[in-house]
Amino acid sequence: MVVAETSQYAVDGGEVRLTGADLAEFLAAVLGRRKPFRFVAHGASMYPFIRDGDAVTVGPLPAAGSLVGDVVAFRQPDGAGLVIHRVVARHGDRCLLRGDNTVAADGFVAESDILGVVVAVERRGRAVRSHRRLGPAAAGLSRRGWLRPLVAVTRRAAGCVRRRA
Repeated sequence: MVVAETSQYAVDGGEVRLTGADLAEFLAAVLGRRKPFRFVAHGASMYPFIRDGDAVTVGPLPAAGSLVGDVVAFRQPDGAGLVIHRVVARHGDRCLLRGDNTVAADGFVAESDILGVVVAVERRGRAVRSHRRLGPAAAGLSRRGWLRPLVAVTRRAAGCVRRRA
C-alpha cells in the first residue's frame, strides 16, 4: 500500500498532513521510541486486507525481526516514501515484499529498511482481524502469484451472490 501521497494524522489541536518521505521519517522517529503509530492509509495494493482509507497502526519490529506473513511498513529504496506490503519470503537479513493486490513483488528489501509491523487495521471504526490471522497463508499464495487472482474471483462471486439476493 503506497502512502506516498499527502496523508492526514490527528494530533492535539488538529491534523498534520505529511508527504510519503516525511511520513517515513516521522514513523521511524516514533517507532524508535518503541511506540505505535496510527494513520490513514491510501492506495489499493493491499486490497482486500487493507483498503484505501483504513486506519493502520504500525508498531515497532520485534527483536527477532519480521516474519513471513507479516504486513510491514518500509522505506522505498529510492527514498520517495513509505509502503505497506506483506513479507512473502526471507533470505538472510533481506525480505521479499509484495502487495496482496499487485502483479509483481517489490524485490528483496533489507531488514534495516523495514520500519515496523502492522499491528492493527480499522475500517469504519471496527477492527479488521483477518490481516494477521491469514498472514502466512496469504504470503504463500502471494509469493506464487495466486493471491491476486483468487481475490478477483472471490470478489466476482460475491458480486453475483449479492445481485441474486
